[in-house]
Amino acid sequence: MDLSQRIEYHFGEIMNLEDKVAIVTGASRGIGRAISIALARKGAKVVINYAKNENAAMKTLEECQKFSSGIIFKANVRRRDEVRKMVEATLSTFGRIDILVNNAGIFRQSDKARRDTRGRVG
Repeated sequence: MDLSQRIEYHFGEIMNLEDKVAIVTGASRGIGRAISIALARKGAKVVINYAKNENAAMKTLEECQKFSSGIIFKANVRRRDEVRKMVEATLSTFGRIDILVNNAGIFRQSDKARRDTRGRVG
């Protein structure tokens, strides 16, 4: 059972997301990808947000389209104007937003951590 199937299992049999619209940030890979696929399996239309990796976002969309419809949208969630455009595109495409999954994360390694790990192997 892959991660998206485990997430879908926890949604339960009673959760019907048919024709609901979900935006999932950070959805091109990892947990965001799994959540997107699980939502699509339950019938939700999914907006797959990504910041850099369009190919990974397309692969997530292709998997979601086996179950429901969706779109990809490039937006840096730290930028209000880009998020606004993503919301507008979602409303223009699907007419509504029912679910928002804030999954995008930012990892910043401190300067000290970079100095401490430079040159180390393993």
